[in-house]
Amino acid sequence: MKKLTFISILIFSNALFAKDIKCSMNFSSKVISLNEDKTVTLSSSEETRVPASNAIPGRRVKQLNGFEQTFSHDGKDYIIKIQDQDSLSENSDYMIIKARSGHQVMYPLLCK
Repeated sequence: MKKLTFISILIFSNALFAKDIKCSMNFSSKVISLNEDKTVTLSSSEETRVPASNAIPGRRVKQLNGFEQTFSHDGKDYIIKIQDQDSLSENSDYMIIKARSGHQVMYPLLCK
């Protein structure tokens, strides 16, 4: 019985991250893809396919119905917060970019 419960929890937790999420910012032409394998891909909005080698490894932490994704790129640390995966909203989903100098900026995200 314990094995069955453990397996069902694993399946459910994997299903929580089973879809890719694509996000953009109002002022930028960049598209941020949060992939099911916990990697992040940054691309131009015109691009439809991005080589897997462009995927940036990150750390994803589950939080209630959403998650927090962290990764580093070009000397900056990024934190992407998705409040609710089932109800993506510009009001509650955001990205924080932190420079090594300590300066940080928060941007709302438009996710699909």
